[in-house]
Amino acid sequence: MLKSAKDDMALFAKMMVERWPTDTPGDSARHQIAMFLVKDKKYTEAVSALEQVTPSYTGFPFCMYELGNAALAAEGETKDGKNRTKAIKAFESIVLPLEGSDPSLVKVYFIAKAKLGGEYYVTKRFVDLQKLSVNLSAELAMPHNRVDIDQVKDQEIRKAIATNVGNLELFALYGLANASFSQSKLADVSKLLDPLVEKASEGKMPEIKQNLQLGSALFGMALQANISIGDIEKSRKVVKALQYLSSDAEASGTANVVLLQLNSLIGEQIKDLRKKNDPKALETAIKGFTTILDDVTKEDSSKKKAMTNDLVRLISLNYSTMGLNEKALDLLKKAEKPKDANDPKATAVYRGIQLQQARELRYLKKYEDATKLMDEIIGTKEMPGWGGKDIDTLLEKVKLMETQEKYSLSASMASQIVKALVGKSSDNQIKEKYLEAYYHMVFGLLKFGTTSTDPAKKAKGISDAAGLIEKLITSQPDFGSIDSKKRFDDLLSNESEKELKEAFEVLKAKRAVSGTKIDAGNAAPKTGDKK
Repeated sequence: MLKSAKDDMALFAKMMVERWPTDTPGDSARHQIAMFLVKDKKYTEAVSALEQVTPSYTGFPFCMYELGNAALAAEGETKDGKNRTKAIKAFESIVLPLEGSDPSLVKVYFIAKAKLGGEYYVTKRFVDLQKLSVNLSAELAMPHNRVDIDQVKDQEIRKAIATNVGNLELFALYGLANASFSQSKLADVSKLLDPLVEKASEGKMPEIKQNLQLGSALFGMALQANISIGDIEKSRKVVKALQYLSSDAEASGTANVVLLQLNSLIGEQIKDLRKKNDPKALETAIKGFTTILDDVTKEDSSKKKAMTNDLVRLISLNYSTMGLNEKALDLLKKAEKPKDANDPKATAVYRGIQLQQARELRYLKKYEDATKLMDEIIGTKEMPGWGGKDIDTLLEKVKLMETQEKYSLSASMASQIVKALVGKSSDNQIKEKYLEAYYHMVFGLLKFGTTSTDPAKKAKGISDAAGLIEKLITSQPDFGSIDSKKRFDDLLSNESEKELKEAFEVLKAKRAVSGTKIDAGNAAPKTGDKK
């Protein structure tokens, strides 16, 4: 529109307002003026104009809808909350038109209320949001509340609005549950989410699949709440609900949401119970968690298809966390080699399963089988395997040697890993591997000495181990990381390693006096034995 024409229309509208301040022409003019102001991004002025429109004006619902939008735009500029309050008040003022009203009025009512729901969520009025979503669902279900004169379009628009309203109900539930969750009122969380879990666990909630992120957050809270309060039966239902939620994602090969959460939750719960030293509670928890995991495997079997390797890996990790290593191993054996050898993701998962299988064999003291599998993974010089240069694999080999008390070999192998990683510790992941290998180098050297019948070898083993620990702490404060510190603190506080601690304290005292680092010798110790 040309500027002069626009100015003329604005002038005419202003004249109408002045001549009919409380009548329809004046309200219509205010509406028109406000639209000009919105177009010019003068939102505060637009809000002021629309606030003057009287409820008797036939276009009042449209004005209040525009007022709400303009106020939210103004809020984006002022950010003081005052305009948001005006927006909420405007959206709230719109009432459902009487039966037989123009469909456009009904349509703007539902759209405005959906926006109101969003503002209720932002302002944490979750109870109001819940009431609003319930009322809107009931009103949408009434056939006479048409939003378009065309029946096909009416159904399409109604369906889109219903989806939006359904999301509002879920957001209200999330807000209420999250408020209780943040206050550790886990029983309340469980109670709030029970109806949702029940419905989804029975496969009767397709709408929640439209918002996987929100559904995952809701069921994640329900899972953590029920596991934390020890309600295994409800936890089983939550797992079914999560499976239902992620069933389409699983079909397309994406990660399984259920077990990623379960693995973390089970690990935390088992760890806490072990710390509390409550064998009965631990036994009950393991039994319950096992039931949940068995449900998952049974569910997958009922689909009459092979379990994905991702699923095998995650479930077996859960079993292993609980010390059910035979179950973990049996499951790992069901893994299938990737059909496409050039698929990097599938190959990485399968290799992880192979390594985990070796680990479970070690836990079960099936050393011959573990060694055979590790040899296959690592290979030979002539026929190298994929694990020959993989740090996790090489560390597992070190641990396998340690478990069999082959300390000379374990110390030597660990020292080779340390040499390979020296100078690469700027990467935190590599640094952790370096520190882990360093610990096993120290441990192997120490045990080689203390298990020897030769007094001289024993003394040298203790002295060299203490020297390496002192060398580490002078270059890496607090042993380099939280995990590394815990390993060495546990070793030094072990009653059976008093001589190591004494030797270490002597070296520390010497360094404190001299102010220099003690020469701890070569970081790649030579034991000269193959014990």
